[in-house]
Amino acid sequence: MTVEQIVLVVAALGAVGIGLVHSILGEQGIVKPVLKRMDWAGVPPDADFLNRTVRFAWHITTLAWIGLAVILLAPLVGMESDPAFAPLTIAMTFLVTGIVTIIASKGRHLAWIVFLGIAAGAAWPYV
Repeated sequence: MTVEQIVLVVAALGAVGIGLVHSILGEQGIVKPVLKRMDWAGVPPDADFLNRTVRFAWHITTLAWIGLAVILLAPLVGMESDPAFAPLTIAMTFLVTGIVTIIASKGRHLAWIVFLGIAAGAAWPYV
């Protein structure tokens, strides 16, 4: 393995690692304390939906960083010259994000439509 490849692996592992730390420690140290203090006064009485939205919005960052880590690994798997690799990886990242959004919001947060639209647009030229 070349130095360049090792650096890409370290960068990809760093991206996945920081994503996992962001989700795990962030859930405990930021999301839960923030949600405990949230006062949804003046908004429609659906604190559960709002709390889920805050939570999944926090964790979607981790999904994006994992998608970027996969793109960093393209040269290691011989995909750096494949013009479809990055767009299809982005498409899969937004597909997963859209599915998570549908599940977490029970379909009520309409961002899933945008996420799935981005996934379709990114994949369209390559499928």
